[in-house]
Amino acid sequence: MPDITEPPQWLSNDPTVYRAPTTYTDKPAPPPTTAPLTRADVLSLLEADQDLWPQPLTEEQIISWWDSAPDWSWKYITSSTATSTTTGLFFCIPLRKSSFRMLQRGKLKEHQIGEEHIWKPAEDGEREVGLHVFHVEKDQTKAGWRREWGGMMARAFADLQLVVKKHGVEVLGYSALAVTPDGFRAFKNAGFELFDIERSAEHTPVEGVEPDAPSLLALPKSKDNLESATFAPSNGYWFFKEAQENQDSMVVF
Repeated sequence: MPDITEPPQWLSNDPTVYRAPTTYTDKPAPPPTTAPLTRADVLSLLEADQDLWPQPLTEEQIISWWDSAPDWSWKYITSSTATSTTTGLFFCIPLRKSSFRMLQRGKLKEHQIGEEHIWKPAEDGEREVGLHVFHVEKDQTKAGWRREWGGMMARAFADLQLVVKKHGVEVLGYSALAVTPDGFRAFKNAGFELFDIERSAEHTPVEGVEPDAPSLLALPKSKDNLESATFAPSNGYWFFKEAQENQDSMVVF
């Protein structure tokens, strides 16, 4: 008869000794799946965006962005037998070639984007688009996005390539207006070029610019100044990245 005073091997603290498999509750949660945004989701993004970066953007305007290009935005959800939890949201606007170039030149600001600037599949047979990332939201609570799923930005851009392939378009490049330290760091680390800097509408406007609109900062836009720029809460940072031939590996987070 075995000595029952000895603990079983699987309770041993010795790492070389066999341990029982982890329990079901210790298994990593399955990765999230994508789901279409709802009107409530879109309006929640507007509220979050206005808290971070006040600009003259209306509910009707952001709803029109979503209605014009619903395929290009989504949320990430995890599901159980009883409930589903949203762990992240991604909102992207496909722009027509002329509109994207205007954005790059500073002739079109984010809050000025209208339906006429958005690429639509049946419009003029145009196959070139620029992709503007309007908002990325990740739930960073304990119940939110998990480390074992990898970076949410990497997942979002991988899923974005699936939409690109679905529509058979050629991507000219990507743009984003970063207004948080995380966004600034993510796009800079991904090789995006800091192209311009804006100041929020709620701060002192630049002379000669309408006070109700975000304005370009009155400082030299030399390459050295932009490359050495660090994040400041009152600023918005315009990032661009031109597309490469291998679009699947174009964006790496």
